[in-house]
Amino acid sequence: ISHLSKPPRTAREEFEIAAAGPGISLLLGGLLVLGWFFSRDGNEQVTAILAYLGIANLLLAVFNSLPGFPLAGGRLLHSIAWKTTNSFRRATRIASRVAFAFSWGLIIGGGVVIFLGWLGAGIWAILVGWFLLRSSRHELRTLQIAGINEVVTAQNVMEKDFITVTPGTPISQVAETMTANNTSVLIVALDERVLGLITEREVRFLSSSDRQQSSAQSVMKSRDDAIVVDLNTSALDVLNIFESSRVSELVVLNEGQLVGLIEKQYFFQRIKNLDSSENSPSQGTLTNF
Repeated sequence: ISHLSKPPRTAREEFEIAAAGPGISLLLGGLLVLGWFFSRDGNEQVTAILAYLGIANLLLAVFNSLPGFPLAGGRLLHSIAWKTTNSFRRATRIASRVAFAFSWGLIIGGGVVIFLGWLGAGIWAILVGWFLLRSSRHELRTLQIAGINEVVTAQNVMEKDFITVTPGTPISQVAETMTANNTSVLIVALDERVLGLITEREVRFLSSSDRQQSSAQSVMKSRDDAIVVDLNTSALDVLNIFESSRVSELVVLNEGQLVGLIEKQYFFQRIKNLDSSENSPSQGTLTNF
C-alpha cells in the first residue's frame, strides 16, 4: 500500500503500476502453493511454511485488489474507468464514489458483525474501513489536482491579503482580529519586517487574563520555525506537506520575501473550486469525503 507521489500520465500507465502489486503477490502465492503441493510428503515444517506463505500472499493479493484507495484495486478501477470514459475527471468521480461506498460498507458491516456476536471480526472490519476512508482522502485529492488542466502552484492557492499585527499586540486583540476576519493565522511584523506568525492554536487555550497580559510576540511561532514553500511549489507538494505534518499553515516566499499564506482549512476548498471551475455540468465534481 502506497501513496501516489505523482499522477499517472495515461490510463494504461496507471493500470500497469496498479496491477503490479497484486500480480506479484498472486504469482508468488501460486508458486508457494505449488511448492507445498509437490512437497506434501516431505518435511512437515517446510510444507507448513510453504502453505502459510502461499495462503498469506494469495490473501494479500485479494485484499490489495479491493476497490478502495490507496489499495491497488482503487487505482485499477480508476484506470479502467478512465480508459472506458476517456475522461480523467469522470473516472475520478466513479472511483471516489465506489471507494467511499466500500469503506462505509466495511464500517457498517463491521458494526453488524459485532451486533451478531463476532467482536473480533467486526472490529477488524471497522478498522480497515476507517483506514481506507482516511487514506482515500489523500489519493483522491492527488487525483483531483492532477485533473485540473493547468499547473497549480502555491501561487494559485495562497492568500495574498494576509493580516499583520505588531509584536506588542495583546492576545485578546489578536483573537478578536482572527474572529472578525475569519482567519486562523496572523503575521507578526514590525516596520515591514516579518518576525513570525501566530495561529489559533497559540491563543485557543489561554485564559482571559493571560490574553490581556500576553503579547503576540510572546506566543508567536518565529519565522525560522515556520514551514516555508516557494511561490512555484506545486500544489501536490503542498498537499504532501499538509498530509505528512501536523502544520495547518504554510508561509509562501518569493526571493526571500513573504508574499502569501496557505491555510490548510482553505487549501482543499480552493483546489475543489479550481477543479469545479473546469468541470462541465455533465462531468460533476469529486465526491466530498
